[in-house]
Amino acid sequence: MKKICYDDIAYICRYKEKHFLEKYFCNHYIWMNNPNEGVIKKDMKIWFYILTFIPICILQFACLLWDGGIKHFEIPSINIMAYNVTGLTSDNDNTTMFGRFKQVYNK
Repeated sequence: MKKICYDDIAYICRYKEKHFLEKYFCNHYIWMNNPNEGVIKKDMKIWFYILTFIPICILQFACLLWDGGIKHFEIPSINIMAYNVTGLTSDNDNTTMFGRFKQVYNK
């Protein structure tokens, strides 16, 4: 697992606009499962997770108490998103997402 900065993830995903929340409140990790598949994972920064943990739990508890019952209560996860990026092993240029992924992974 390799930690990357926001500029690398913006290059991989070709963001056209700046994502303020993602830039300042998320950590990004990438790794290769095999030569044709990689994973991008986004986690909350630990200080932001600790800061928002209790308010999120209280809000979720109140909503579940009102609507569905507290048996569905879950501890909020630090993981925001994880998704696979697949492509050909010959992809090394910046025309495909997997090619850009491999460029960032290999640097």
